Amino acid sequence: MKRRDTWISITVRELRERNRLSRRELARRSGISASALQCLEEGRNHPNLTTLEAVLEELGHELTTVRVGDV
Repeated sequence: MKRRDTWISITVRELRERNRLSRRELARRSGISASALQCLEEGRNHPNLTTLEAVLEELGHELTTVRVGDV
């Protein structure tokens, strides 16, 4: 599938990099595979809310507080 950056993919990638976490480490902490996180960050899939909440929680954010332009 073609890469398509979305505000979700950009936000997750930026927050992960700010927290100095590798994809593999964030994926492990979030309970998802590293390949699923890579697809999320590259905009190749749309995560379900449970997955997105788990990833954002590990990054110190909540889904309800992350907005476009926050990163």
